Amino acid sequence: MKTLTFKIQDREFLIPAESLTESSFEVQSFLRPYKVTIQERIDAVLETLLKESRKTLLLIDKKVHAHYGHLFSAISPDDVLLAEATEEFKGGQGALQVLDFLVERELSKGDTCKQG
Repeated sequence: MKTLTFKIQDREFLIPAESLTESSFEVQSFLRPYKVTIQERIDAVLETLLKESRKTLLLIDKKVHAHYGHLFSAISPDDVLLAEATEEFKGGQGALQVLDFLVERELSKGDTCKQG
Protein backbone atom coordinates (compact mmCIF):
# COMPACT_ATOMS: atom_id res chain seq x y z
CA MET A 1 0.00 0.00 0.00
CA LYS A 2 1.42 3.38 -1.06
CA THR A 3 1.35 6.06 1.62
CA LEU A 4 1.42 9.83 1.10
CA THR A 5 3.14 12.03 3.66
CA PHE A 6 2.07 15.59 4.42
CA LYS A 7 4.00 17.82 6.76
CA ILE A 8 2.46 20.86 8.41
CA GLN A 9 4.88 22.81 10.56
CA ASP A 10 6.69 20.01 12.40
CA ARG A 11 3.87 17.48 12.36
CA GLU A 12 3.68 14.65 9.81
CA PHE A 13 0.44 13.19 8.52
CA LEU A 14 0.26 9.86 6.66
CA ILE A 15 -2.65 8.83 4.47
CA PRO A 16 -3.17 5.90 2.11
CA ALA A 17 -2.68 7.02 -1.51
CA GLU A 18 -5.89 5.32 -2.62
CA SER A 19 -7.88 7.63 -0.34
CA LEU A 20 -7.15 10.49 -2.78
CA THR A 21 -9.46 9.44 -5.57
CA GLU A 22 -10.59 12.96 -6.50
CA SER A 23 -8.59 15.75 -8.13
CA SER A 24 -9.37 18.11 -5.25
CA PHE A 25 -10.21 18.10 -1.58
CA GLU A 26 -11.17 20.61 1.08
CA VAL A 27 -8.96 21.36 4.08
CA GLN A 28 -10.79 22.34 7.25
CA SER A 29 -8.50 25.12 8.46
CA PHE A 30 -8.81 26.96 11.77
CA LEU A 31 -9.62 30.25 9.99
CA ARG A 32 -11.74 28.86 7.15
CA PRO A 33 -11.91 25.84 4.87
CA TYR A 34 -9.98 26.01 1.59
CA LYS A 35 -9.83 23.87 -1.51
CA VAL A 36 -6.70 22.06 -2.68
CA THR A 37 -6.61 21.05 -6.34
CA ILE A 38 -4.21 18.40 -7.57
CA GLN A 39 -2.75 19.35 -10.95
CA GLU A 40 -1.15 16.75 -13.19
CA ARG A 41 0.80 19.31 -15.21
CA ILE A 42 1.59 22.54 -13.39
CA ASP A 43 3.46 23.85 -16.43
CA ALA A 44 0.21 23.89 -18.44
CA VAL A 45 -1.59 25.75 -15.64
CA LEU A 46 1.20 28.34 -15.47
CA GLU A 47 1.24 28.81 -19.23
CA THR A 48 -2.50 29.55 -19.22
CA LEU A 49 -2.20 32.00 -16.33
CA LEU A 50 0.68 33.84 -18.00
CA LYS A 51 -1.21 34.19 -21.28
CA GLU A 52 -4.30 35.58 -19.52
CA SER A 53 -2.45 38.11 -17.36
CA ARG A 54 -1.50 41.69 -18.15
CA LYS A 55 0.80 41.84 -15.14
CA THR A 56 2.18 38.71 -13.53
CA LEU A 57 3.18 38.57 -9.89
CA LEU A 58 3.87 35.31 -8.12
CA LEU A 59 3.43 34.46 -4.45
CA ILE A 60 4.91 31.02 -3.89
CA ASP A 61 6.19 28.83 -1.09
CA LYS A 62 10.00 28.81 -0.93
CA LYS A 63 10.16 25.02 -0.95
CA VAL A 64 7.85 24.73 -3.96
CA HIS A 65 9.89 27.36 -5.80
CA ALA A 66 13.13 25.52 -4.99
CA HIS A 67 11.69 22.39 -6.57
CA TYR A 68 9.80 23.93 -9.52
CA GLY A 69 11.60 27.27 -9.98
CA HIS A 70 12.54 26.44 -13.57
CA LEU A 71 8.84 26.64 -14.51
CA PHE A 72 8.72 30.31 -13.49
CA SER A 73 11.54 31.60 -15.68
CA ALA A 74 9.11 33.81 -17.66
CA ILE A 75 8.41 35.82 -14.50
CA SER A 76 10.94 38.43 -13.43
CA PRO A 77 12.56 37.53 -10.07
CA ASP A 78 11.55 41.02 -8.90
CA ASP A 79 7.91 39.97 -9.34
CA VAL A 80 8.19 36.85 -7.19
CA LEU A 81 7.51 36.81 -3.45
CA LEU A 82 8.95 33.71 -1.82
CA ALA A 83 6.99 32.85 1.29
CA GLU A 84 7.50 30.37 4.08
CA ALA A 85 4.33 28.37 4.65
CA THR A 86 4.31 28.85 8.40
CA GLU A 87 1.54 29.87 10.75
CA GLU A 88 3.52 33.05 11.43
CA PHE A 89 3.45 34.02 7.75
CA LYS A 90 -0.29 33.34 7.61
CA GLY A 91 -0.80 36.01 10.30
CA GLY A 92 -0.57 39.79 10.31
CA GLN A 93 3.14 40.05 9.46
CA GLY A 94 2.72 37.85 6.40
CA ALA A 95 -0.32 39.83 5.27
CA LEU A 96 1.68 43.06 5.56
CA GLN A 97 4.54 41.53 3.59
CA VAL A 98 2.14 40.52 0.79
CA LEU A 99 0.45 43.95 0.78
CA ASP A 100 3.82 45.72 0.62
CA PHE A 101 4.81 43.45 -2.28
CA LEU A 102 1.60 44.31 -4.18
CA VAL A 103 1.81 48.06 -3.49
CA GLU A 104 5.49 48.23 -4.52
CA ARG A 105 4.51 46.69 -7.86
CA GLU A 106 1.61 49.11 -8.30
CA LEU A 107 -1.14 46.52 -8.36
CA SER A 108 -4.44 48.36 -8.70
CA LYS A 109 -8.10 47.54 -8.16
CA GLY A 110 -8.40 47.03 -11.91
CA ASP A 111 -5.97 44.10 -11.78
CA THR A 112 -7.25 40.57 -11.32
CA CYS A 113 -5.75 38.12 -8.87
CA LYS A 114 -5.86 34.49 -9.94
CA GLN A 115 -4.77 31.44 -8.11
CA GLY A 116 -3.29 28.42 -9.73
